[in-house]
Amino acid sequence: MNEKLRELGYHPTDTSTGAEVVRMTVRIRQKKWMLQKHPRNLIMFRATRALVHARWRTLRLLRATNMPEFLRLCEALNITGYRHIDPFEYPTTDPVVERKKAVREECRRVRLLKLANCKLNIAAAEQNFYKRKQDQLNQLVDQLATLELFSEHPSSNQSDDPAVRRERAKILLEQLFDETVEARQNEVLRGVQEDQLSWYRKEQEIREKYLAQQAEKAARVLRKKR
Repeated sequence: MNEKLRELGYHPTDTSTGAEVVRMTVRIRQKKWMLQKHPRNLIMFRATRALVHARWRTLRLLRATNMPEFLRLCEALNITGYRHIDPFEYPTTDPVVERKKAVREECRRVRLLKLANCKLNIAAAEQNFYKRKQDQLNQLVDQLATLELFSEHPSSNQSDDPAVRRERAKILLEQLFDETVEARQNEVLRGVQEDQLSWYRKEQEIREKYLAQQAEKAARVLRKKR
């Protein structure tokens, strides 16, 4: 056993999970060799089976904590029948399994095809979308310039050139958009900011309550002294 531990890179006094797997494997093989000589020894058979079950649990622990070491020991000790079970690894002889795999591959192909078509449609409609939005903005600027909404400004004049009025309307529209975006950002962030400040408000309330209790206690002490 000590030679096997040294061969696999463990010290004979090592108590790690990998060393325990090596020790259990050596003991299991010794017991199986003894069972070949004494096949009717029921006590040894049950002890061997219990040791195999204990090694299963130790192997699961080693697999969960150190996967490279688990794979190395399984290969070095020739531990078979213990591996990761792939839920999508089906046998290749069952026609039902073949049908399921074919359906899954077809669904994947259809999904990729729909995704590619969606990307093409988005790319084709992107320029039309921006062009339509630009036309709407131009119409809105023209309407603002026509309505003279900025006539209260001292620099405004009814006899200004249409290009000047249109430029002022564009500036006004940009300011309006900036204010709208800022207001919506503040509305979205209000919940986060309130959540961040709730701890401080709660701490302040607890502090005020504590100070009030201390003041009331001091007042009771003064009344007793009188």
